[in-house]
Amino acid sequence: MGGAKTPLTLFCDLDGTLLPHVYNDADGRVVAPTLKNGPAFTPILKWLELGGRLVAVTGSSLSTHKERFWNDLPMHLRADRRVLFSVETGSALYHQDNEGNLVEDSEYARTVFPQGCRLTDEQVDALVKLGQEVLHEYFSELKAQPSLLRNELLSHLHAAAQQ
Repeated sequence: MGGAKTPLTLFCDLDGTLLPHVYNDADGRVVAPTLKNGPAFTPILKWLELGGRLVAVTGSSLSTHKERFWNDLPMHLRADRRVLFSVETGSALYHQDNEGNLVEDSEYARTVFPQGCRLTDEQVDALVKLGQEVLHEYFSELKAQPSLLRNELLSHLHAAAQQ
């Protein structure tokens, strides 16, 4: 490997995690804030600038989240598939092409859903439960062994955040 390090990839939900929650304003109109309008915007930019990768996941459609998420990220940070965008509970995966356009990853669709089937609601519920169990175990281990957080990338991210 010659000392080269594999960049870390952050897998993250969009709705209410990276993106602020949708809400109704005083006049009852639906307001759907974009990534730029939320607290995750600056940390995500720093993450990408430091070489991190991001896989953003939503159960919603591409049309609702392209404007709220994808378009807020600078093109140069989305390049080289550094940002992947999974919509409709993993039914489709998108990335940026060489011209900066959002394109569906046809290889993903062909290999993940070879017969064209998609995940059922029951399968999604089971995966969410499994994810919650993994996160619980992960944070339990961090609580028991805080030294797990002390590695080079996290130290670098911490130092960059202090600037």
